[in-house]
Amino acid sequence: RDIQEKGLGDGVEIDLTDKGIRVTFVDSIAFASGSVDLNGPARGVLERAAELASTVAAVEVEGHTDNVPIATAAYPSNWELSAARAAAVVRFLSVQPDSLAPQHYSATGYGEFQPRDSNDTPEGRARNRRITVLFRTSDPSDTDSLFPLPTDG
Repeated sequence: RDIQEKGLGDGVEIDLTDKGIRVTFVDSIAFASGSVDLNGPARGVLERAAELASTVAAVEVEGHTDNVPIATAAYPSNWELSAARAAAVVRFLSVQPDSLAPQHYSATGYGEFQPRDSNDTPEGRARNRRITVLFRTSDPSDTDSLFPLPTDG
């Protein structure tokens, strides 16, 4: 409801999966071009979503880009940009009230290598530029992740 009221319905997707609740920020809703500074609208949605943190097992953040090359001093490739964006989201979520212990967060940058649409059109490239936040409702198993979370015990 908050997403619709803020006019973000086209830029934020929420899905219930077998792993948990997945929130996807598409295109420039979360970040300006070439930036890792979270935009205001994304901050508001993430603050609300962070309220879930005390009820989930883990939070996994993925950064994705289109295939348009980037080559700046800070981000020589889309991989670095996507990883830095995922890390920025983890950093933001980890300092919210009721955040999880740090070992329950992960950030992964996929660059342009996991597109969900064709990069042949501006619309397709926009859909490929995204941040996905998975609020896991159960611990990942060893077969589900290359780097399983440590147990608290």
